[in-house]
Amino acid sequence: MLKAQHVEELKAQAGSIDGFFVAEGDRVHLDFNTPVNLLPSYGGYQGPGDWLEGVTYGEFVECLTIAENLHQMDEQEVAEGYAHIARRLYHIPDGEKVPDLLAFHAPTLLASVWKAILAGPVEINGKKIDLRIIFRSSGGKKPDDKTGWTGITFEVATAGLFGNVAEVERTDMWAVLIYLYKCKFEYLNEKRNIPNK
Repeated sequence: MLKAQHVEELKAQAGSIDGFFVAEGDRVHLDFNTPVNLLPSYGGYQGPGDWLEGVTYGEFVECLTIAENLHQMDEQEVAEGYAHIARRLYHIPDGEKVPDLLAFHAPTLLASVWKAILAGPVEINGKKIDLRIIFRSSGGKKPDDKTGWTGITFEVATAGLFGNVAEVERTDMWAVLIYLYKCKFEYLNEKRNIPNK
């Protein structure tokens, strides 16, 4: 699946990726489905840390929105979407060609982190936090306003903790996700403690 030059690059970095190999029968291959960034830097470009550490909320939302819409795109648009995700996560200037390996790796890393977030509790500073509650329905009668991530961004900005919309977008993605988690957690606890009438 990978070009010979990419296989050689991966072999050269094999020591840094010990523990990410999967044996299937007599074949051994790399497991790219990990929230650990197996390629933190490449070709002079610096990428995010493990679990997308260092990615802003705006970059995360932009990349995730593209990833969520890939199934509606044709082959050329998918390739452009992958390159766009790599451009954002590795801060590749517009106009510069995105290396093929990063166009493969960056969307895979994004998908792996998102999958891990949605799979169960994530350990943050030694505590298990189940971020899935952010995305669960609160059971209210409020209709979905279809604003998605944009609506969430405006709601966070309205709360004022991180500043206006532009400042929220520049905030670390984990800070915003943890804030959303705390808000939802408090809301669900309040809802549970309201006596039935």
